[in-house]
Amino acid sequence: MIQSKHKRDNSLQETLIMDLTPMLDVLFLLLIFFVLTANVAQFSIDLTLPSAEQSGIPKEIKPDALLLTMHINPKRWVIDDKTYNSWDEAKTALQKIAAQSPRPLTIAGDKNLPLQRLIKVLTFMETIGLDAAEILVEPNLKTR
Repeated sequence: MIQSKHKRDNSLQETLIMDLTPMLDVLFLLLIFFVLTANVAQFSIDLTLPSAEQSGIPKEIKPDALLLTMHINPKRWVIDDKTYNSWDEAKTALQKIAAQSPRPLTIAGDKNLPLQRLIKVLTFMETIGLDAAEILVEPNLKTR
């Protein structure tokens, strides 16, 4: 029992409580140490990714393919060498072409093009029923 050196007063009993804060600090430090140094099993999925030679990237655009060129300027869309000044005009043209004769679509774009615009085009293609598209990713592919 821990006692005080002061004179005991019956009316006022002093209760001394041990301070547990330093002990809890040490326990938390040990807990953090063991959590960080524990060998946690690494969860991974075995994937075999194709190499560039196996991927079948087209070396040039198919002659019957519809070419959609997306420029860094959001007001410039080119479909088969015909320029449109807005996405709405390009959408209308794509709908007409898809309704007349469905052709494979090839999308070419600037490397600094925002991904959001590409996703917008792919989403629109899905709504009008164009299922497949080729996306030109190599900088020196031949375009028409």
